[in-house]
Amino acid sequence: MLKKYGLGLAAMTVIVLFAVMSSSCGQSTSTTSYATGAVSGVVTNSAGSAVAGTIVNTFNGSSVLTATTDSTGTYTISGVWNGVHVLMISSSSEYAAQSVAVTENTTTTHNITTEAGTTATVAPTITMSSESMSTSSGFFTVAGTVTPVGQVSNVVVSVNNNDSLAAVSSGGFSKVVNLISGTNTIVVTAFNSLGYDHKTITVTYTPPAVQTGSVKITLNWDKADDIDLHLWNSTGDKHTYWSRYYGGPLDSVTVEVVDASGTVTSLTRTKDTTAKALPNTVLDYDNRTGTGPENITIFSNGLTQEGRYLVGVNGYNSIYNPYPITCSVSVKLPDGTTKAYTHVITSSNSGAGNPNTDTANWWRPFDIVVSSSGVVSIGTADTSATPTTTGARVLDVEKGTK
Repeated sequence: MLKKYGLGLAAMTVIVLFAVMSSSCGQSTSTTSYATGAVSGVVTNSAGSAVAGTIVNTFNGSSVLTATTDSTGTYTISGVWNGVHVLMISSSSEYAAQSVAVTENTTTTHNITTEAGTTATVAPTITMSSESMSTSSGFFTVAGTVTPVGQVSNVVVSVNNNDSLAAVSSGGFSKVVNLISGTNTIVVTAFNSLGYDHKTITVTYTPPAVQTGSVKITLNWDKADDIDLHLWNSTGDKHTYWSRYYGGPLDSVTVEVVDASGTVTSLTRTKDTTAKALPNTVLDYDNRTGTGPENITIFSNGLTQEGRYLVGVNGYNSIYNPYPITCSVSVKLPDGTTKAYTHVITSSNSGAGNPNTDTANWWRPFDIVVSSSGVVSIGTADTSATPTTTGARVLDVEKGTK
């Protein structure tokens, strides 16, 4: 368990890494326009009493957004960019660090339960050991130190406006993040009851040619366990997932993966010879013992036919932690559109069940929609065009011992 000094890691904090690709050639920069929404809710302490007069903080990049709770413990923060944000409370008596997915033109309700805080003696200072650079790797290690040692347990790492937490141990922190094609802005924030410090670096990433113009879907979750990312076609008979990593058309592709310890390696994914995986799609890694990420890429040549791609998340097995487990999915389209979603899965079923109706074990966050004119968009999950219950159970048999 992490000790709580100032900014601590709340039980339901979502760890989210954002992996995306741009719509143009490898040397170009993806330009993202962030629409805004709002977050509102009630802050209570562990006894269930309203916490009045405390400040709820979050960031748009390096801009601080704050709201003070009223006598009923209610807060509202407006003008929040769409994406995943960490909400932070740290006072001499209360603390919380929880994540929420913000949707444009929508007020998201997020109630916060605080825990006992620890008084800080001085505002924190960050020293970065990571430097601005160019890289051909889709992953980058954000690292540095925070002083004074022992008064901040976590820093917030924001990559292209998607926040996550990195644990601070003996004053040091290190976190592997996913990069988008082009220029990535990474902001690190240390926060306690006496103030905060920001540091910003930029990392330029040029992806392999096969991944340009693609959609990237990224799954993370908040407890070390076996959660799986799935992708079907609209009829449910083609399926990319942990057992069918790559659907062709090339004989193989090379992908980078990051394991539970943060180690980045390259793996070769060979074409699914059963022709059951979706063509022009690849899952990079079946993360069975960590908190993600798992990434599915739909390559640009897979976005030329009208139809839908059905995204699903399954609680496969409880290995280390009891459910519930909070999951997050982020997605970026070729035109630069970005969205992020969070959901709580309450049990596991080893891949069985209907993804559209079995909400305890499955989550269907959205569909990728390709129009007749080739426009790619994010659509509401279509439960009328779905993988069948029988199909899901067949996959469970095929999965075996995983």
